[in-house]
Amino acid sequence: MATWPRTSMGRPFLEKFADVQWEVNEDHLQLWKDGKTGYPIVDAAMRACKVRGWMENRVRMVAACFLVKDLMLDWRESFATFLECQNMMSEVADR
Repeated sequence: MATWPRTSMGRPFLEKFADVQWEVNEDHLQLWKDGKTGYPIVDAAMRACKVRGWMENRVRMVAACFLVKDLMLDWRESFATFLECQNMMSEVADR
């Protein structure tokens, strides 16, 4: 974050992608969050996140890539979802 501070401000890593026109589709986003996309590895990853509060790094990458490259939804949506998942796990660990 110290080297590329703009990434912590909601900016893309490469500025040439700043003008990408993301889709706005709440239905697709909710299906992705619920693990009901129809793609088994993506669905398993999202369900694991919801149930366990975490997922392995490779399936997190697969799920995030699916969101941005296949559904064309904003990457900040996946960031918020993964952060929410992590917070859920922290709450469980604190009990």
